[in-house]
Amino acid sequence: MFRLFALCALLVALHSCCALKTGPEDTRSKLSAEFEPDSVAVDTLKNTTFIVPVLWHGPNNQATSIKEAIALASLLPGATVVLPDLAEHKFSDSAAHRMLLDELFDLDAISKAGVSFVQLHQLRKQWDGQLDVLLYFREEKFPAVRRLVSRHMGLQPPEQEHWLRSPISMQKGCSSTQVAELRSMLRPYRFVAMLSYDDFALQTHKLAGTLLSDCGADMCCEAYKQKGPLLRKSDRIQELAQDFISTSIGKGKPYIAGHIRPMPDACVDLWKTAQDILDPKEMYDICRTDFMYNRFVPNLQALQKVYNTSTVFIMTHPLIRPRVFRMLKAGGIDPVFMDMEHFAAALRRPGAAPLATPLSFSLLAMAEEAVSAAAVAFLGTAESSMTGMIVQERLAHGGAPQHTYYMAEEPACADLPCPLPRYYQAPYEQRRQQVAAHAPTPLTRRTARAPACRFSDHAAHHMAIRELFDLDLLRSFNVTFIQLHELRKHWNGQLDMLLYFRDDAFPAVSSLQGWMGSLRKDTVSGPLLLGCGPEKVELEGPSLLLCLAPLRVLEVRRLVDKHMGLKPPRQEGWVRSPVSVERGCSAEKVEELRAMLASRPYRYVAMISYDDFAMETHKLAGTLLYDCGQDLCCAAYKARSPLLRKSPHVYELAGNFIRDKIGKHNKFIAAHIRPMPDDCVELWKRPEEDLDPKQLEEICRTDFMYYRFVSNLQALQRKHNISTVFIMTHPVIRPRVFRMLK
Repeated sequence: MFRLFALCALLVALHSCCALKTGPEDTRSKLSAEFEPDSVAVDTLKNTTFIVPVLWHGPNNQATSIKEAIALASLLPGATVVLPDLAEHKFSDSAAHRMLLDELFDLDAISKAGVSFVQLHQLRKQWDGQLDVLLYFREEKFPAVRRLVSRHMGLQPPEQEHWLRSPISMQKGCSSTQVAELRSMLRPYRFVAMLSYDDFALQTHKLAGTLLSDCGADMCCEAYKQKGPLLRKSDRIQELAQDFISTSIGKGKPYIAGHIRPMPDACVDLWKTAQDILDPKEMYDICRTDFMYNRFVPNLQALQKVYNTSTVFIMTHPLIRPRVFRMLKAGGIDPVFMDMEHFAAALRRPGAAPLATPLSFSLLAMAEEAVSAAAVAFLGTAESSMTGMIVQERLAHGGAPQHTYYMAEEPACADLPCPLPRYYQAPYEQRRQQVAAHAPTPLTRRTARAPACRFSDHAAHHMAIRELFDLDLLRSFNVTFIQLHELRKHWNGQLDMLLYFRDDAFPAVSSLQGWMGSLRKDTVSGPLLLGCGPEKVELEGPSLLLCLAPLRVLEVRRLVDKHMGLKPPRQEGWVRSPVSVERGCSAEKVEELRAMLASRPYRYVAMISYDDFAMETHKLAGTLLYDCGQDLCCAAYKARSPLLRKSPHVYELAGNFIRDKIGKHNKFIAAHIRPMPDDCVELWKRPEEDLDPKQLEEICRTDFMYYRFVSNLQALQRKHNISTVFIMTHPVIRPRVFRMLK
């Protein structure tokens, strides 16, 4: 349907009878000077800058992007914002149809506020759809721009050299100097795609956005505060909402509205399961809003008392309505829902104006939002953009902030929910800097840099080492290092030598290329962790005999090539280290290694070692508690390895968890329960209540752990007089560990 829409728009543009003119600074995009949009009078369009929001995610997220585009246009003199139609929600409607913007929102309100805008379908009558530039508001890598622009918007993306990063954003701030820089950057362009969702100012999708913020010098915050409320529901949507209120609630009758939205989507799937009571451990593992399960009923009960009403209107996904209904009924609340049948009946009522937008759950949600916005009090899900749309609509119509509430994990909000002003107590800039400091970066949004665990994560992504570990500490101890992405700017990736620390066969050295080929920045060039078997083969070249399985030659190349993104050395450069845990590490052996590296000379040396450099470096304290004597490798690991410590950000995340889940000053015992090897984990995750001792003995190296960990922890509780125990274990065996500990 959407492709047909785009094709029709393109055919109209191609067969337009109006002359196409080119502005002095516009070399690619064309717009008729005679064209005037039907939505607002614009003095001249031939010199205007068109801000085209690229819409993604669900309808409310798309509407937030449009609000951000209206706010951005207000910062750019002479700019006109282009208003596209919305796409239905993929989760509920498969995004099958478009939702007409002028049926959903009151565009007259935008026009009366003096905003220069044009609807996309009107602009396309005289524009070929070629964008000049794409402005991106995040610091991470660009998303699938061509797919978003071409398939979702029916437009033609600019060339990649015209994909620009905005100098203003939530993360960077939005001072007058930064705004001036943006104006200068956009001056040569006419058709500007704006790729932003919740990135223009702080949390524009969340609760009140910036509407209750004292923005100070942040011009984006102020622009959204002034312009965001202009995008309000249309009269037709309001009529449908009032029709429902009159027929299902009672005209003039006070009611409370609630939006129950477990987050993320996987949590919705959990809530829709058939079991009567959900497993707290599953909710903790899957849901960001696990607290909601135990909060929404008492929160609504408390609001019924405050507002002296028994009527509660509930918005929630149709898939979880049965559970929400049961829980509310158990709490003495008889909820009111808007069904598709109600909505369809209102559309068919005699005298009702028809809608061209097809009937869908996404369209139904627009009417539900209008019903919620009209309630005497509203309880929302702070993490949801739908709640944000309702809250901002309530404020736009003059609603008092103190009559809007949100569910939160805070103990103070266990019964009476948190009032909206509570969220905005801290100054805007302080909150912006806190959120920006913890915002996912190019490295944490699925593009991290060190490989994830294959057993739990399939090694699908990488983890950024600079985010995990404190590299500044290495610098402070004068450790000489360089991150690989910096080195690769001046180096073609050709390794001179491969130094292996075991006496068995060389591993699949070549397969390390893909791993590093996908890495970009913030990766420390570190040791490679591998293992192999025992056969020997004589290689071509200098007289160098290496332990190598005959079928492993291709695997050796694959290891370096595929996982590391580097070029392996010639086979004569595959050398065994004279120092290792097996051979020892005397001063003489270290001197032999130095001479070996200086003889060619070798500059780029790959080190393949895991637990092979010194005694049991992976186990317990490594060599940190040893008296190393004359073993220089043992002493080097003892002195240097403690420098690779977790980053301040990771410690902050841990501190937040301790404060929120354990108690800031509470003492606790921590334990790591890890059956070995992986096959033993598979055994532990089975559903049977008790495991077979014979199977444990045959499969597990740590069969004793099954009988010991509970009694060990009980003894530690008595010894340290502490009841709180924090457990680390693999998610698939958490249910068994939880049962045994309970």
